Amino acid sequence: VRSLNYDSIPSAMSNIKSGIPFNIQPTPVKLNTVYLPNQGRKTSNNYVFHAAGTFDIDGKIDSIVWYVNNQRQAVDSLLSYGFRQGTSRVTMKVYDDDQAFDSSVAFIHINTFEKIMDGPVQAGLTSSNSNMIYAADASYINGLGAKSIQMDSLGKVNFEILVTQQIRTTPSVTYDSAVLITNGALLNGFDKTGSPLFGAISLGGLTDVTPTVDSVLDRLYLGVSNRKFFAINYKLGGQVAWNYTCDAPIISSSVLTFNRKLIFPDQVGNLYGFDVSTATSQGTAPKWKYTVNDSINTSPAIDTGGNIYVGTKTGKIMKLTFNNDATVTQIWLQTLGSKATTSPVLDGNGYLYIGCENGKLYKLDPTNGAIKWEYPTGAAIRSTPAISNSGVIYFGNEQGLFSAIDTTGRLFWYYKDSTAINANILHESGTTYIGTLGGKVIAFWDQDLTTFGLTGMQQVLPVWGTFQGNSKRTGAQVRIGFRSGINNSVKSLGASVIKIYPNPTTQIANVISDDDILDIHVYDMLGKNIGDVISIKKINDRNAAIDFKAIRAGVYFVMIQTKQGAMVEKLQLWK
Repeated sequence: VRSLNYDSIPSAMSNIKSGIPFNIQPTPVKLNTVYLPNQGRKTSNNYVFHAAGTFDIDGKIDSIVWYVNNQRQAVDSLLSYGFRQGTSRVTMKVYDDDQAFDSSVAFIHINTFEKIMDGPVQAGLTSSNSNMIYAADASYINGLGAKSIQMDSLGKVNFEILVTQQIRTTPSVTYDSAVLITNGALLNGFDKTGSPLFGAISLGGLTDVTPTVDSVLDRLYLGVSNRKFFAINYKLGGQVAWNYTCDAPIISSSVLTFNRKLIFPDQVGNLYGFDVSTATSQGTAPKWKYTVNDSINTSPAIDTGGNIYVGTKTGKIMKLTFNNDATVTQIWLQTLGSKATTSPVLDGNGYLYIGCENGKLYKLDPTNGAIKWEYPTGAAIRSTPAISNSGVIYFGNEQGLFSAIDTTGRLFWYYKDSTAINANILHESGTTYIGTLGGKVIAFWDQDLTTFGLTGMQQVLPVWGTFQGNSKRTGAQVRIGFRSGINNSVKSLGASVIKIYPNPTTQIANVISDDDILDIHVYDMLGKNIGDVISIKKINDRNAAIDFKAIRAGVYFVMIQTKQGAMVEKLQLWK
């Protein structure tokens, strides 16, 4: 007896009349990776994957099973599915009539918008409000310089801002919507239309820091590689109010506590603190100076008590108190085992998160520094995370993996880019913005968290939820007073008295303060900033009117920012 196989190759001759049955596994069609950019703000995007072209050479196909992110979705010859934004993994598993199987895998990438820049985006992104975003890349053209763009939340460019040197830092925005940009050895300021506030200020050395904004004294603070630290009056033509020479170059941004302590590190690990409670209280030398005996390359964070958190080059994270008697107390110190490569951020309950060179994001207990958990990503994390009002933590790594996790370390969704994500993350009103070294600004919308099976999530404002504490990147701590009652009573905040009336209202809510009103934001019950659908009219420095005509009845939260801090009031709208 002689036999042939499927390739027509004959066997040797044999007089044994038996054989061993075998089966060849089915062959699935190759699924192709799909890119769906610029989809806008959609809860889901429907897409169909087909199994056409799948075959079984020695039998027939029994079943085709589809999985999305390892969750079984369908048994059919096609998958029609509503994919949420970010990256999803699609697996098609094909079984034949002998239950042998093989599979094919593809990925689908979806975003709100994708803006192609002229060069790598390594500086972080900044927002003036929910519909006014600033972004810059690291490109530089001889004779032309560099540029930052202002765009809306769907990626439409409103205008460009030109500066003469390369931009490597995140811009900051003042409470009257001026934007401040350091570039090379220069500082530039522009109003919200892109017109210059003052001529370029020479700082005498390169700077890699974001200007810190002091809305009380109308000053900004920044350090330079020549060891100089400057206080500049940005409303007086960029005049230098004072400066101080530190022991080493300054490569990290300063932060300003609610009780007027201005804190910043130099490169060799000295922390400086100035009292800026008045225009002259800083004196000629820092009131506080503390050495951590380690390099500090990232900016500090501040908790509700005004305590300072810093990370170091050798992987130490510490909590410090700058006491009123000019001493500094170390509350605790924790060793992470890898260089701290992001600034710390704090969620609504005060828990601390920091990224390291070993590719792990750590969560620490603010009371004692104990490590609650660590989340491995496989590559260094250099983008300071952003935390939403729902407690979602967004961050990227050097392999282009962008993750959205909750405070327990559970993954909600992710996106995979082909290049590193090192720019500080921006999250504003349900949209998250990232910059890539491949030269893209990409936005993702996940305001409707029910897309990920999440309901009833508590809305809590983060204590220090992003780089420099807020989306404007001011570096200034906002002291928030909160009142949940609904009536027409007066609210005190420090030395300020603020009133919102009538409450409840049917359309117009008036705001009166005995201190200058710097900013007003209105949020819905999901924590979304709805400033783009209501009308806020500033009557004068201390009076404003909010028109709720365009929105439906419900409960809303009004945040009023004054020089004394911020107040959040619950307001009921009847219609």
